[in-house]
Amino acid sequence: MKSYSVKTHKGNARLWLEGNTLQNLGFKYHDRYSVEHFPNDNRIEVMIDPDGFRKISGRKRAGMDHHLPIIDLCNTATTATMIGCKQFTIDPSSGDGILILQGDPS
Repeated sequence: MKSYSVKTHKGNARLWLEGNTLQNLGFKYHDRYSVEHFPNDNRIEVMIDPDGFRKISGRKRAGMDHHLPIIDLCNTATTATMIGCKQFTIDPSSGDGILILQGDPS
């Protein structure tokens, strides 16, 4: 299972995912989504939600005719959830518009 680094930005934890990782789980550029934080489990759930407050951003790479989706989670709730975690993984039960990010406190 691939691990991703928990970065920091302006004092908050930052989780950044983009491209095929998101597309393979059903997340597309400009989809709306919502986020639930579970600090006791170092877990964040991201769900496609037509009424969601957030929108998947994206960028075009040279030679591509479409945008790669980007989800950037960086706020105090993310920081509280990932406290003590240097890495996170995508839970294998993710898919069909649900993305489960599991922090690794080791």
